[in-house]
Amino acid sequence: MPKTGPIDKSKLWKPGQSGNPGGRSKFLLSVEGVKTAIGKHAHMTIGELGQVLTNPETKSMDAMIASIMLKAIKDADCNRFQFLLDRAIGKVKDVVEIAASRLDEAEERIPPEKVAEFLRSVVKAAA
Repeated sequence: MPKTGPIDKSKLWKPGQSGNPGGRSKFLLSVEGVKTAIGKHAHMTIGELGQVLTNPETKSMDAMIASIMLKAIKDADCNRFQFLLDRAIGKVKDVVEIAASRLDEAEERIPPEKVAEFLRSVVKAAA
């Protein structure tokens, strides 16, 4: 049963004093840690991934990644793999296509001889 009665004001915080002087606990998960874990599990066999899930000593991050990978394999779900890859190596940048009409405009402004000369210099520099 909760206590009732007057509150002992000597136990309350003073003005400007924090109720949590130690601050929030440190978050131990890092981006690099997640990338490393995904990379480690990506090279495991299906049996090894299964062992990760059944081992009671497995850390939760490892179990979660192994679970996603096994489910993706079982369901042939590319989206799950894409989800992991996006976090491990980053999302692929979108490719922007140039409209043909813009190429035609550029072709009209740059003489074909200049384009050919430029291309020859690029090929020569690459060789």
